[in-house]
Amino acid sequence: MTAGTQTRRKPAVRELAHRVGSGIEVSLLWRRSDDSIRLQLVELDTGVIFELSIAPEDALDAFYHPYAYLPAHTIDPWQELLAA
Repeated sequence: MTAGTQTRRKPAVRELAHRVGSGIEVSLLWRRSDDSIRLQLVELDTGVIFELSIAPEDALDAFYHPYAYLPAHTIDPWQELLAA
């Protein structure tokens, strides 16, 4: 490496799409290491974060309809903490 030359590393995760609205923040993420797509949903009022793997062919639909891709039964983190 010569003086003045910098090596730029590519990020391990790349954000493909992002939106905020109706009390939620949604990000569609691509992980280079295994070529996987992840959906991250943040409920802004509660701070609850959901992150799940998405099939590439479902990525855009999941981005616009994230609740349809959540597991049928998700654990309420507050209920889990109160039960402890």
